[in-house]
Amino acid sequence: MKTHNLEKSTNKATVILYTDQSDNFPEYRPVRKLSEVHTDTPLSVSLISTVKNEIDSIPIWFESIIHGSRLPEEIVIVDAGSDDGTLETLQELLSGCSIPFSLLSEPGINIAQGRNIAISEAQHAIIACTDFGGYPRTDWLDRLIKPFEDNREIEVAAGWYEAVDRNGQPFHRRRWPTLEQVNPDDFIPSSRSIAFKKSAWLAAGGYPEWLTLTGEDTCFAVELKKTTRLWAFVPDAVVEWHAPDDIRSYWRKQYQWSIGDGEAGLNTAYYSSNVIQISIIFFGTLAALMLVFFGISSQSFLSATLGLLIAAVLMLIIITLTQRAGQGLGDIPWEIGAKFAQMLGYIRGYLNRVKIVQRNNRQK
Repeated sequence: MKTHNLEKSTNKATVILYTDQSDNFPEYRPVRKLSEVHTDTPLSVSLISTVKNEIDSIPIWFESIIHGSRLPEEIVIVDAGSDDGTLETLQELLSGCSIPFSLLSEPGINIAQGRNIAISEAQHAIIACTDFGGYPRTDWLDRLIKPFEDNREIEVAAGWYEAVDRNGQPFHRRRWPTLEQVNPDDFIPSSRSIAFKKSAWLAAGGYPEWLTLTGEDTCFAVELKKTTRLWAFVPDAVVEWHAPDDIRSYWRKQYQWSIGDGEAGLNTAYYSSNVIQISIIFFGTLAALMLVFFGISSQSFLSATLGLLIAAVLMLIIITLTQRAGQGLGDIPWEIGAKFAQMLGYIRGYLNRVKIVQRNNRQK
Protein backbone atom coordinates (compact mmCIF):
# COMPACT_ATOMS: atom_id res chain seq x y z
CA MET A 1 0.00 0.00 0.00
CA LYS A 2 1.22 3.45 -0.80
CA THR A 3 1.16 6.12 1.87
CA HIS A 4 -1.17 9.08 1.70
CA ASN A 5 -0.45 12.77 1.61
CA LEU A 6 -1.28 14.38 4.93
CA GLU A 7 -2.75 17.47 3.30
CA LYS A 8 -6.44 17.57 2.39
CA SER A 9 -7.07 17.83 -1.32
CA THR A 10 -9.28 20.46 -2.91
CA ASN A 11 -9.99 18.16 -5.85
CA LYS A 12 -13.61 17.03 -6.12
CA ALA A 13 -15.19 14.05 -7.78
CA THR A 14 -18.55 14.63 -9.46
CA VAL A 15 -21.33 13.50 -7.11
CA ILE A 16 -24.74 12.19 -8.21
CA LEU A 17 -27.47 12.29 -5.56
CA TYR A 18 -29.52 9.08 -5.35
CA THR A 19 -32.66 9.43 -3.25
CA ASP A 20 -36.39 8.80 -3.21
CA GLN A 21 -36.98 11.56 -0.65
CA SER A 22 -38.03 14.73 -2.46
CA ASP A 23 -37.14 16.87 0.56
CA ASN A 24 -33.51 15.67 0.53
CA PHE A 25 -31.53 18.48 -1.12
CA PRO A 26 -34.38 19.63 -3.41
CA GLU A 27 -32.15 22.06 -5.32
CA TYR A 28 -29.25 19.67 -5.86
CA ARG A 29 -28.35 18.40 -9.33
CA PRO A 30 -27.60 15.85 -10.73
CA VAL A 31 -30.14 13.66 -8.95
CA ARG A 32 -31.52 10.19 -9.66
CA LYS A 33 -34.40 8.36 -7.98
CA LEU A 34 -33.39 5.06 -6.42
CA SER A 35 -36.81 3.59 -7.22
CA GLU A 36 -36.12 4.11 -10.94
CA VAL A 37 -32.94 2.02 -10.90
CA HIS A 38 -33.43 -1.46 -12.33
CA THR A 39 -30.88 -3.95 -13.56
CA ASP A 40 -30.92 -7.40 -15.12
CA THR A 41 -27.33 -8.06 -14.06
CA PRO A 42 -26.91 -7.50 -10.31
CA LEU A 43 -23.37 -6.90 -9.13
CA SER A 44 -21.67 -9.15 -6.60
CA VAL A 45 -20.72 -7.48 -3.33
CA SER A 46 -18.25 -8.28 -0.57
CA LEU A 47 -19.21 -6.89 2.85
CA ILE A 48 -16.17 -6.22 5.05
CA SER A 49 -15.69 -5.11 8.63
CA THR A 50 -13.18 -5.13 11.46
CA VAL A 51 -13.89 -6.00 15.07
CA LYS A 52 -12.32 -6.04 18.52
CA ASN A 53 -14.14 -6.83 21.77
CA GLU A 54 -17.65 -6.19 20.46
CA ILE A 55 -19.37 -9.14 22.10
CA ASP A 56 -22.46 -7.12 23.02
CA SER A 57 -23.05 -5.65 19.56
CA ILE A 58 -22.48 -8.82 17.51
CA PRO A 59 -25.99 -10.37 17.65
CA ILE A 60 -27.81 -7.20 16.52
CA TRP A 61 -25.20 -6.48 13.82
CA PHE A 62 -25.50 -10.03 12.51
CA GLU A 63 -29.31 -9.91 12.50
CA SER A 64 -29.21 -6.59 10.64
CA ILE A 65 -27.11 -8.12 7.88
CA ILE A 66 -28.83 -11.48 7.36
CA HIS A 67 -32.33 -9.95 7.45
CA GLY A 68 -31.48 -7.29 4.91
CA SER A 69 -33.50 -6.98 1.72
CA ARG A 70 -30.27 -7.63 -0.17
CA LEU A 71 -27.58 -10.01 1.05
CA PRO A 72 -23.88 -9.67 0.23
CA GLU A 73 -22.28 -12.41 -1.81
CA GLU A 74 -19.68 -12.82 0.94
CA ILE A 75 -18.73 -11.45 4.37
CA VAL A 76 -15.10 -10.83 5.35
CA ILE A 77 -14.35 -9.90 8.98
CA VAL A 78 -10.95 -9.28 10.55
CA ASP A 79 -10.66 -9.57 14.33
CA ALA A 80 -7.87 -7.47 15.85
CA GLY A 81 -7.32 -9.62 18.93
CA SER A 82 -10.56 -9.83 20.87
CA ASP A 83 -10.41 -11.43 24.31
CA ASP A 84 -14.09 -11.19 25.31
CA GLY A 85 -15.51 -14.04 23.23
CA THR A 86 -16.12 -11.94 20.12
CA LEU A 87 -14.22 -14.27 17.79
CA GLU A 88 -15.89 -17.41 19.08
CA THR A 89 -19.36 -15.86 18.88
CA LEU A 90 -18.77 -14.74 15.31
CA GLN A 91 -17.52 -18.19 14.32
CA GLU A 92 -20.65 -19.78 15.74
CA LEU A 93 -23.04 -17.33 14.07
CA LEU A 94 -21.33 -17.32 10.70
CA SER A 95 -21.00 -21.11 10.56
CA GLY A 96 -24.79 -21.35 10.45
CA CYS A 97 -25.11 -18.58 7.87
CA SER A 98 -25.87 -19.25 4.19
CA ILE A 99 -23.57 -16.39 3.10
CA PRO A 100 -19.96 -17.42 2.32
CA PHE A 101 -17.62 -15.87 4.85
CA SER A 102 -14.02 -15.42 5.90
CA LEU A 103 -13.17 -14.70 9.53
CA LEU A 104 -9.54 -13.76 10.10
CA SER A 105 -7.71 -13.25 13.40
CA GLU A 106 -4.92 -10.65 13.32
CA PRO A 107 -4.08 -9.64 16.91
CA GLY A 108 -2.41 -6.27 17.38
CA ILE A 109 -3.37 -4.61 14.09
CA ASN A 110 -4.99 -1.19 13.88
CA ILE A 111 -8.34 -0.45 12.18
CA ALA A 112 -6.80 0.58 8.86
CA GLN A 113 -4.73 -2.59 8.67
CA GLY A 114 -7.81 -4.66 9.44
CA ARG A 115 -9.83 -3.01 6.69
CA ASN A 116 -7.03 -3.46 4.15
CA ILE A 117 -6.61 -7.12 5.01
CA ALA A 118 -10.35 -7.71 4.70
CA ILE A 119 -10.51 -5.97 1.31
CA SER A 120 -7.46 -7.88 0.06
CA GLU A 121 -9.23 -11.14 0.95
CA ALA A 122 -12.52 -10.07 -0.66
CA GLN A 123 -13.42 -11.90 -3.86
CA HIS A 124 -15.69 -9.34 -5.51
CA ALA A 125 -15.14 -6.02 -7.29
CA ILE A 126 -17.59 -4.02 -5.13
CA ILE A 127 -16.73 -3.58 -1.45
CA ALA A 128 -19.37 -2.51 1.09
CA CYS A 129 -18.08 -1.41 4.46
CA THR A 130 -19.76 -0.98 7.83
CA ASP A 131 -18.72 -1.25 11.49
CA PHE A 132 -19.74 -3.24 14.51
CA GLY A 133 -21.64 -0.95 16.83
CA GLY A 134 -23.51 0.17 13.71
CA TYR A 135 -26.76 -1.47 12.60
CA PRO A 136 -27.69 -1.24 8.92
CA ARG A 137 -31.35 -0.73 8.18
CA THR A 138 -33.07 -3.48 6.22
CA ASP A 139 -32.67 -1.77 2.85
CA TRP A 140 -29.19 -0.34 3.51
CA LEU A 141 -27.12 -2.60 1.24
CA ASP A 142 -29.70 -2.64 -1.56
CA ARG A 143 -29.82 1.16 -1.71
CA LEU A 144 -26.07 1.59 -1.32
CA ILE A 145 -25.26 -0.72 -4.26
CA LYS A 146 -27.95 0.46 -6.70
CA PRO A 147 -25.88 3.41 -8.02
CA PHE A 148 -23.14 1.01 -9.20
CA GLU A 149 -25.74 -0.96 -11.14
CA ASP A 150 -27.31 2.18 -12.56
CA ASN A 151 -24.05 3.76 -13.75
CA ARG A 152 -21.02 1.53 -14.15
CA GLU A 153 -18.73 4.59 -14.09
CA ILE A 154 -19.51 5.25 -10.39
CA GLU A 155 -16.57 4.33 -8.20
CA VAL A 156 -17.77 5.27 -4.69
CA ALA A 157 -21.19 5.33 -3.00
CA ALA A 158 -21.40 7.27 0.25
CA GLY A 159 -24.27 6.22 2.51
CA TRP A 160 -25.60 7.92 5.61
CA TYR A 161 -25.52 7.13 9.33
CA GLU A 162 -27.70 8.23 12.20
CA ALA A 163 -26.59 8.35 15.83
CA VAL A 164 -28.96 6.68 18.30
CA ASP A 165 -28.81 6.23 22.06
CA ARG A 166 -28.96 2.91 23.90
CA ASN A 167 -32.76 2.93 23.50
CA GLY A 168 -32.54 3.40 19.74
CA GLN A 169 -33.69 7.00 19.80
CA PRO A 170 -32.01 9.63 17.56
CA PHE A 171 -29.23 11.36 19.48
CA HIS A 172 -27.58 14.50 18.16
CA ARG A 173 -24.35 16.15 19.24
CA ARG A 174 -22.56 19.10 17.73
CA ARG A 175 -19.93 17.24 15.70
CA TRP A 176 -22.39 14.68 14.35
CA PRO A 177 -23.80 16.24 11.17
CA THR A 178 -27.44 16.12 10.20
CA LEU A 179 -28.51 15.85 6.57
CA GLU A 180 -29.50 19.52 6.64
CA GLN A 181 -25.90 20.45 7.46
CA VAL A 182 -24.14 18.61 4.62
CA ASN A 183 -23.56 19.27 0.95
CA PRO A 184 -23.45 16.15 -1.26
CA ASP A 185 -20.49 17.62 -3.18
CA ASP A 186 -18.37 18.08 -0.05
CA PHE A 187 -19.56 15.22 2.14
CA ILE A 188 -16.73 13.05 3.49
CA PRO A 189 -18.29 9.71 4.52
CA SER A 190 -17.43 7.52 7.46
CA SER A 191 -16.72 3.87 6.79
CA ARG A 192 -19.82 3.04 8.82
CA SER A 193 -21.71 3.36 5.53
CA ILE A 194 -19.72 3.33 2.30
CA ALA A 195 -19.16 1.18 -0.78
CA PHE A 196 -16.47 1.43 -3.42
CA LYS A 197 -14.88 -0.47 -6.24
CA LYS A 198 -11.85 -2.46 -5.26
CA SER A 199 -9.98 -0.65 -8.04
CA ALA A 200 -10.77 2.69 -6.35
CA TRP A 201 -9.37 1.36 -3.07
CA LEU A 202 -6.17 0.37 -4.87
CA ALA A 203 -5.86 3.74 -6.63
CA ALA A 204 -6.31 5.57 -3.32
CA GLY A 205 -3.58 3.50 -1.69
CA GLY A 206 -5.88 1.70 0.73
CA TYR A 207 -6.70 2.79 4.24
CA PRO A 208 -3.78 4.69 5.87
CA GLU A 209 -2.07 2.13 8.07
CA TRP A 210 0.41 4.72 9.38
CA LEU A 211 -2.25 6.31 11.61
CA THR A 212 -2.16 5.11 15.20
CA LEU A 213 -5.83 4.14 15.47
CA THR A 214 -8.61 6.56 14.45
CA GLY A 215 -9.15 8.92 11.51
CA GLU A 216 -8.40 6.26 8.92
CA ASP A 217 -11.81 6.45 7.25
CA THR A 218 -11.74 10.25 6.90
CA CYS A 219 -8.24 10.20 5.46
CA PHE A 220 -9.15 7.38 3.07
CA ALA A 221 -12.29 9.19 1.89
CA VAL A 222 -10.29 12.37 1.27
CA GLU A 223 -7.84 10.34 -0.82
CA LEU A 224 -10.73 8.78 -2.74
CA LYS A 225 -11.91 12.29 -3.63
CA LYS A 226 -8.50 12.90 -5.20
CA THR A 227 -8.23 9.64 -7.15
CA THR A 228 -11.79 8.99 -8.38
CA ARG A 229 -14.05 10.87 -10.79
CA LEU A 230 -17.64 9.86 -10.08
CA TRP A 231 -19.42 9.31 -6.74
CA ALA A 232 -22.95 8.63 -5.57
CA PHE A 233 -24.35 10.12 -2.38
CA VAL A 234 -27.13 7.90 -1.04
CA PRO A 235 -28.72 9.45 2.07
CA ASP A 236 -31.45 6.78 1.99
CA ALA A 237 -28.84 4.05 2.74
CA VAL A 238 -28.75 4.41 6.52
CA VAL A 239 -26.70 2.74 9.22
CA GLU A 240 -27.75 3.46 12.79
CA TRP A 241 -24.86 3.55 15.25
CA HIS A 242 -24.84 3.56 19.03
CA ALA A 243 -23.33 6.89 19.95
CA PRO A 244 -21.76 7.47 23.39
CA ASP A 245 -24.67 8.77 25.42
CA ASP A 246 -22.95 9.47 28.72
CA ILE A 247 -20.73 12.50 29.11
CA ARG A 248 -17.44 10.74 29.90
CA SER A 249 -17.75 8.34 26.95
CA TYR A 250 -18.60 11.27 24.71
CA TRP A 251 -15.52 13.21 25.76
CA ARG A 252 -13.34 10.10 25.41
CA LYS A 253 -14.61 9.47 21.87
CA GLN A 254 -14.00 13.08 20.85
CA TYR A 255 -10.45 12.84 22.21
CA GLN A 256 -9.74 9.62 20.29
CA TRP A 257 -11.15 10.91 17.00
CA SER A 258 -9.19 14.14 17.33
CA ILE A 259 -5.90 12.26 17.68
CA GLY A 260 -6.48 10.78 14.21
CA ASP A 261 -7.28 14.21 12.76
CA GLY A 262 -4.11 15.64 14.30
CA GLU A 263 -1.97 12.85 12.88
CA ALA A 264 -3.49 13.22 9.42
CA GLY A 265 -3.47 17.03 9.47
CA LEU A 266 -7.21 17.20 8.76
CA ASN A 267 -9.80 19.80 9.81
CA THR A 268 -7.17 22.30 10.92
CA ALA A 269 -9.56 25.24 10.53
CA TYR A 270 -12.05 23.59 12.88
CA TYR A 271 -9.44 22.88 15.54
CA SER A 272 -7.91 26.36 15.21
CA SER A 273 -11.35 27.82 15.86
CA ASN A 274 -11.66 25.49 18.83
CA VAL A 275 -8.42 26.76 20.32
CA ILE A 276 -9.62 30.35 20.00
CA GLN A 277 -12.98 29.56 21.60
CA ILE A 278 -11.43 27.57 24.45
CA SER A 279 -8.86 30.32 25.08
CA ILE A 280 -11.59 32.95 25.25
CA ILE A 281 -13.63 30.82 27.66
CA PHE A 282 -10.64 29.92 29.84
CA PHE A 283 -8.97 33.29 30.10
CA GLY A 284 -12.30 35.12 30.24
CA THR A 285 -13.45 32.94 33.12
CA LEU A 286 -10.10 33.37 34.88
CA ALA A 287 -10.28 37.15 34.50
CA ALA A 288 -13.87 37.24 35.75
CA LEU A 289 -13.02 35.15 38.83
CA MET A 290 -9.97 37.27 39.65
CA LEU A 291 -11.92 40.52 39.32
CA VAL A 292 -14.79 39.24 41.44
CA PHE A 293 -12.42 37.88 44.10
CA PHE A 294 -10.40 41.10 44.13
CA GLY A 295 -13.58 43.19 44.28
CA ILE A 296 -14.93 41.25 47.23
CA SER A 297 -11.64 41.18 49.15
CA SER A 298 -10.91 44.88 48.57
CA GLN A 299 -14.56 45.95 48.67
CA SER A 300 -14.23 47.36 45.16
CA PHE A 301 -17.70 47.52 43.65
CA LEU A 302 -16.29 48.40 40.23
CA SER A 303 -13.99 45.35 40.04
CA ALA A 304 -16.68 42.95 41.18
CA THR A 305 -19.19 44.40 38.72
CA LEU A 306 -16.71 44.19 35.85
CA GLY A 307 -15.99 40.55 36.70
CA LEU A 308 -19.69 39.69 36.74
CA LEU A 309 -20.17 41.54 33.47
CA ILE A 310 -17.39 39.52 31.79
CA ALA A 311 -18.94 36.31 33.14
CA ALA A 312 -22.36 37.33 31.80
CA VAL A 313 -20.95 38.10 28.34
CA LEU A 314 -19.14 34.74 28.24
CA MET A 315 -22.31 32.89 29.23
CA LEU A 316 -24.30 34.77 26.58
CA ILE A 317 -21.75 33.77 23.92
CA ILE A 318 -21.83 30.11 25.03
CA ILE A 319 -25.64 30.00 25.07
CA THR A 320 -25.84 31.62 21.62
CA LEU A 321 -23.37 29.15 20.09
CA THR A 322 -25.21 26.24 21.72
CA GLN A 323 -28.59 27.37 20.41
CA ARG A 324 -27.20 27.93 16.92
CA ALA A 325 -26.08 24.28 16.97
CA GLY A 326 -29.67 23.26 17.74
CA GLN A 327 -28.95 22.20 21.30
CA GLY A 328 -30.25 23.11 24.75
CA LEU A 329 -28.70 24.58 27.86
CA GLY A 330 -28.18 21.10 29.31
CA ASP A 331 -25.76 20.36 26.46
CA ILE A 332 -23.35 23.15 27.44
CA PRO A 333 -21.17 20.99 29.79
CA TRP A 334 -21.08 18.25 27.15
CA GLU A 335 -19.87 20.57 24.40
CA ILE A 336 -17.40 22.64 26.44
CA GLY A 337 -15.79 19.45 27.72
CA ALA A 338 -15.80 18.03 24.19
CA LYS A 339 -13.96 21.10 22.90
CA PHE A 340 -11.25 20.64 25.52
CA ALA A 341 -11.03 16.92 24.65
CA GLN A 342 -10.80 17.69 20.93
CA MET A 343 -8.09 20.27 21.47
CA LEU A 344 -6.01 17.91 23.65
CA GLY A 345 -6.50 15.03 21.21
CA TYR A 346 -5.53 17.10 18.20
CA ILE A 347 -2.40 18.39 19.96
CA ARG A 348 -1.39 14.83 20.82
CA GLY A 349 -2.02 13.73 17.23
CA TYR A 350 -0.08 16.68 15.85
CA LEU A 351 2.90 15.81 18.05
CA ASN A 352 2.69 12.23 16.78
CA ARG A 353 2.61 13.57 13.23
CA VAL A 354 6.34 14.33 13.12
CA LYS A 355 7.13 10.67 13.74
CA ILE A 356 4.48 9.59 11.22
CA VAL A 357 5.88 11.83 8.46
CA GLN A 358 9.37 10.49 9.14
CA ARG A 359 8.05 6.92 8.95
CA ASN A 360 6.21 7.70 5.71
CA ASN A 361 9.35 9.17 4.15
CA ARG A 362 11.31 6.04 5.01
CA GLN A 363 8.62 3.86 3.38
CA LYS A 364 8.57 5.81 0.09
